[in-house]
Amino acid sequence: SSPSSVAVVHSPAIESGKSSAGGSEGYVIAWVDPRDKNGELYVARVNKELEKTVVDKRLTNAKGDAADVSMAISGSDIFIAFSDSRDDKASDIYFTHLDAFSLKEIDEDGRVYASLGPSRSPRLTMIGKRIFLAWIEESPVGDSKPSSLRVGEVDVAGRLIGAPKIVMAPEGGAVTGFSFTA
Repeated sequence: SSPSSVAVVHSPAIESGKSSAGGSEGYVIAWVDPRDKNGELYVARVNKELEKTVVDKRLTNAKGDAADVSMAISGSDIFIAFSDSRDDKASDIYFTHLDAFSLKEIDEDGRVYASLGPSRSPRLTMIGKRIFLAWIEESPVGDSKPSSLRVGEVDVAGRLIGAPKIVMAPEGGAVTGFSFTA
């Protein structure tokens, strides 16, 4: 099996910041890699010449597969959302916060929302300094309700600020995909 769910964000140079690794311009890449038997989330940083400046760093270590990586950047902060089916349970949406230059975790990954059915396809976007997260929520096995879209604001640690808004497809249809940008 090969790496999947690749996400890339441009990380501009920052002259003064909290990062001790320096603020040179580059890119942060996140992906799901099965090299350790199941799909785990990895990140790396490359410079403008695409040479690695921070080598592959494993962020998750859980039974189950991660998938559907999405990233957003704000200054020296990287936010990553992904789905993960941990401990033989339906997938939920997880969130982590990293320093954009050293890729050190500022806030460890945590579950954003505990759902009854599988959650998938998280997408992050920034509006100013505010972080918004959207994802598809499937119905639990045996439930005939169609899948819906959930949208909410999260803080820098990935905690929802209020309940997520639920968007249903028209006429009883199912949400199967979406685009989410500021």
